[in-house]
Amino acid sequence: MLKLKPQVAALVLLAGGLAACGETSSLQVSDGMGPSPRLPEPNKTLVPTVNIAPAVGWPAGARPTAAPGTQVAAFAEDLDHPRWLYVLPNGDVLVADDVSNTIWRVTATRTVQATRQ
Repeated sequence: MLKLKPQVAALVLLAGGLAACGETSSLQVSDGMGPSPRLPEPNKTLVPTVNIAPAVGWPAGARPTAAPGTQVAAFAEDLDHPRWLYVLPNGDVLVADDVSNTIWRVTATRTVQATRQ
């Protein structure tokens, strides 16, 4: 009869349990786009699937396509990971950066000042 050490048996059970938690998508990405997106049915699992898109900046000189009659301009540049905005009464904007632990103050003239926390 095959005898396993308790640690090995626990490891095998853990690996099997984690493998059973994996799931894959049954829809293509394009199915979730457009005016009538097709969404998958909710699927309750012990460990939820979380796919986080990586943050990628615009290439130098590039900008998004604006709607007809509007234009796009950079509000501020070279911020690490801006997360929260707060507009002050004078029009300046505070931008909280959660990676560098910095609060940036962007003035109406687009001057950026950093305040470390």
